[in-house]
Amino acid sequence: MTAWSYSRVNDFIKCPKKYYHLHVKKDFKFYGNSATRYGNAVHRAAEHYIKSGTELEKQYEFTRPVLDAFNRIKGEKLTELRMAVTKSNGEYAPTKWGAKDVWYRGIADLLIINGTKAFVVDYKQVRVQTMLT
Repeated sequence: MTAWSYSRVNDFIKCPKKYYHLHVKKDFKFYGNSATRYGNAVHRAAEHYIKSGTELEKQYEFTRPVLDAFNRIKGEKLTELRMAVTKSNGEYAPTKWGAKDVWYRGIADLLIINGTKAFVVDYKQVRVQTMLT
């Protein structure tokens, strides 16, 4: 069974051949590049800033205003939260990340839960939105 994720769907949309070699035939492994390494470093810095108040390194200071805005939102803050869903007989249910029957996996960069409200944050999208406005 194929476990879907945002990244897998995005791979297919961008290049079906790449998707085939990465996820079907599995004869190619993507080890990342300078852009993915930088993105991962920014995510780690944001995670530690939100989770434990670790100061941002100078190169990530540009994220402080947005991260501070998230910190001001009341509620429980969960960072890099792995979530997985299984699908059986047309019904969806939570499951473990590594379950054999997982249908979809996703990682919330930041999830803020406040009573009956939840805020799901994808840092890449926030940065794009901030730059556009």
